[in-house]
Amino acid sequence: MRMRIQATPEGWLRQRVLHAAKPKEIIYGPKFLGPPMADARSGSGAWVGNTLVPSGSAIVTVSTTEVNSDTLFFLGGLGVGNVTSAHAFEVKSISPGNFFMLGTQDGVALVRDTNIHWMMLKTS
Repeated sequence: MRMRIQATPEGWLRQRVLHAAKPKEIIYGPKFLGPPMADARSGSGAWVGNTLVPSGSAIVTVSTTEVNSDTLFFLGGLGVGNVTSAHAFEVKSISPGNFFMLGTQDGVALVRDTNIHWMMLKTS
């Protein structure tokens, strides 16, 4: 029979405070546990962001020095309206170290403002 030693209230609080100070994402062997967190501010070195594609436009340019020709992109739209007016987005062109362009796959201009959330992963 094993005896379990429980932490005192002070010890438990100390453990919780130390735990709260740690980042939520943890690399655990081959797995990535916890929610990734990123600062999505605009800037020259941004690798994650939120870009507005205004109504009447089909393409928008995002300036960042972190983009490369072999960068992987993850895109998600927000506020695209109902299903019949939703457009799929893709990366139209890349200028390594300068910018990339996002646009609708079918090239049709949007009927309402749409926010595109994007994240880049470098492969080299």
